[in-house]
Amino acid sequence: MLMMFPAFSFGQEYSSMPAEVQSKMNLNKSEGKELLYGVETVFSITLSNVSAANVQALTNLIAADAGVRSFTISSDYKSMNAICKAFVQIEDMKKHIGNVNGEIDQYTQLYRLEH
Repeated sequence: MLMMFPAFSFGQEYSSMPAEVQSKMNLNKSEGKELLYGVETVFSITLSNVSAANVQALTNLIAADAGVRSFTISSDYKSMNAICKAFVQIEDMKKHIGNVNGEIDQYTQLYRLEH
């Protein structure tokens, strides 16, 4: 029987997460809750190849993603910030941006407790 699981690798990320996030995840585990319950991720992304011609399509794609809670794209289309459910990974953002022929030049990802 073949079993497939989502490709999450939190081993290395876990040790670099803030202490309050680690504590929340440990509490979730001990209470039998989803590991990332109450945790969110914040992306700061530097973009290229996003312009007035494709920003609306990008906005529509990101707005339709149930994992994205909120986002902003700068007026010059060179940066984006997104607050997402913790399971959203940079690959998800790359997919949306790539669908409009945009690219991610740099990014940071920070885990924090949900606000």
